[in-house]
Amino acid sequence: MRIIVLVFLFSLKLTLVNAQERKAIELQYLSKNFLDFDVEGIDKLYLFDNNSKSLYIVGDKEDIKETSKKVKADIVLKIPSLEDEYYFQDKKQDTLYFKDVIIQDAFYVKEKTPKFIWLLANEYKEIQGKKIQKATTTFRGRTYTAWCDLENPISVGPWKFNNLPGLAYSIIDETPHFYYEWHLLQMIEIDFEKIPVLEKEPQKYIGIKEFIIERAKVYEKFEERNRARTVNVPGLEEISSDSKSIDRKIRANEIKYEWEE
Repeated sequence: MRIIVLVFLFSLKLTLVNAQERKAIELQYLSKNFLDFDVEGIDKLYLFDNNSKSLYIVGDKEDIKETSKKVKADIVLKIPSLEDEYYFQDKKQDTLYFKDVIIQDAFYVKEKTPKFIWLLANEYKEIQGKKIQKATTTFRGRTYTAWCDLENPISVGPWKFNNLPGLAYSIIDETPHFYYEWHLLQMIEIDFEKIPVLEKEPQKYIGIKEFIIERAKVYEKFEERNRARTVNVPGLEEISSDSKSIDRKIRANEIKYEWEE
């Protein structure tokens, strides 16, 4: 990952960390996306400032060739994580900041930290010698199952997950089609200085509602350009005129928002 300059407008500064606390926790998660392509990669979650702040960095993704159900190919699909997509949670500010890249457009978004309500189930299993318990939640149109170590008080997970009953060893999206998974690979203590620092953040963060509107516009323009290209290809005129747009919403990690209830 490239080294970049600290300009965090939302107070990710060394001065916010206790002078005696020079350590942070790094959790590596195997992240799997089962969408049009089945891909996986390693994402990293950093906890610091007495766990009141967390930074989740999205890693590169590659085709899961052994388990891919939708795509069979002789090449390996690689999807780079463009421009360091991230999610930064600040408990003190009760705010989530994130950067999402849609096609080639980067969006900087902030929202009030979403509150996940987890329900513990009387189901247990053992992972890496730890007895972990099942917990479930629903969030913005998807249902998730997490397996947590309740003896470990870490309540922040990958992506936007929080308020977990304990350290999440795995979180699985139970949606039948187009779903996501996260599996803990390792947890280590690191020097605070090893946390990736984010670059030149923007003049303005937009709200979550504005982001959804602008994201739809980017997809619409992208599909219009694709349709325009096929119109000029002999024999594809009829196909292009009858083809349906990809349903981006069911592929998104958030399907339905609170204001849409």
